[in-house]
Amino acid sequence: MILSLLLSALVFSVFGTFVSVYVKEIFDAMTLANFFRFPMIFLCGVFLPVSSMPSFIKPLAYIFPLTYSVDLIRFFLTGQYDVVNPLSWAIVLIVYSIILFYFSVLILKRRIEQ
Repeated sequence: MILSLLLSALVFSVFGTFVSVYVKEIFDAMTLANFFRFPMIFLCGVFLPVSSMPSFIKPLAYIFPLTYSVDLIRFFLTGQYDVVNPLSWAIVLIVYSIILFYFSVLILKRRIEQ
């Protein structure tokens, strides 16, 4: 459980780093973060499990990393998971972290070189 919480915290810390490096002004970072944050809350199984959502919304839910975090934490709290096993969710969260970290470093290098 603690490992899943740390992994989720890592993903969203890297996501915040990516957003803050991507924009030029701090006010733009808040706007861009909210653009992703609010849909994530409602589409990622926080309030309603992804398996009970309409089929046209499910692909949107699987784009966001919060879906995987919620399902992983739900597994440790209830012993049940929504779609696939928790190991798959952990791997997806690690891949999200690596990709977002890579793009954050890439954008930061470009900004420093300018």
